[in-house]
Amino acid sequence: MEILNDLRYGWRMLAKAPGFAAIAILTLALGIGANTTIFSWINSTLLNPIPGVAKTGELVSVSLGPTALNGFPLTYPDFAHLREQSRSFSGLAGFSFTNTMNLTGSGKPERIWGAVVSANYFDVLGVKPVMGRAFLHTEDQIPGGAPVAIISYRLWQTYFGGNTSILGQPININRHVYTIVGVAPPLFQGSQTGLRCDLWIPVTMEEQLLPNGDLLHDNHYFWFLPLGRLKPGIPLEKAQQELTVLMQPMVQQYPEEHKGHETVTLFPLWRGPFSANAFFSMLLPLLMAISGVVLLLTCANVANLPLVRSVARRREIAIRLSMGASRWRLLRQLLIESMLLSLAGGSSRWWLRCGLPAL
Repeated sequence: MEILNDLRYGWRMLAKAPGFAAIAILTLALGIGANTTIFSWINSTLLNPIPGVAKTGELVSVSLGPTALNGFPLTYPDFAHLREQSRSFSGLAGFSFTNTMNLTGSGKPERIWGAVVSANYFDVLGVKPVMGRAFLHTEDQIPGGAPVAIISYRLWQTYFGGNTSILGQPININRHVYTIVGVAPPLFQGSQTGLRCDLWIPVTMEEQLLPNGDLLHDNHYFWFLPLGRLKPGIPLEKAQQELTVLMQPMVQQYPEEHKGHETVTLFPLWRGPFSANAFFSMLLPLLMAISGVVLLLTCANVANLPLVRSVARRREIAIRLSMGASRWRLLRQLLIESMLLSLAGGSSRWWLRCGLPAL
């Protein structure tokens, strides 16, 4: 009962000083907002770099080159060689973004982003289509022999109107006929952060979609971006050493093409070299430091406001002490008022985030 009385009294005291309450709440809302934004970026880059993918901590990005900013993709023969010989991975998949594709076949034509991928791409990422199936391993064998496609959930809803009989329907992509065999889950938008993909096609169909001719047998053009899922208990360093050793026959066979790119480097997804994370990972320590400074300044400013206000409340506190109020009772009252300010500041941040007027 005393707590309720303290809450009512604290609310009345804050209502008597609307200027003080407004400044304190606004300061808290801005400080919480800045830190929430930073931590949201950290969550999206470190903890969940590719939405919709299972167990991202087991996935690594494979590149030629020592650093993320100097990362280099592989030729497809390089990728195929590593995939066949490696024993450190439960699966090694690859992908490459194409230019924008022209999609026709249902409604008006639309330009979309798509990717050619290895047949085990969805299996390695742990992404299960919400409708239909992923690519079959047999669709990764014969060049030009697998005219099938998996579409994104967004494309299914917007372009095809959520048609549940979409599976098996033909569509035209760059004037070539493909058959839809699956629909990706809603969260999954591709494996390259910063770019949204709406269509996935087996890499064996690359000659119809990419302008550089037959890249499946080209040892000069570096274009394929591998991703690997490490086997349980295999450290990243060991897998990296294995791939570097396996890469040496290809380096010796094509020394000019691999000059300066003789070693393989593995990166966790949160700082993979072929995505926006390569830049975000460099900025995150600075942003964390800035958010810490902002949080300290917010706490200091909000703490100083009640201290300044306490000067004006000396008479009130003296009267309450003279009437028998204990020091603990006064301390509890001040803590409850601070709690009300904190709740109001947090609520204001939530209202602002939702696009509603703050209280």
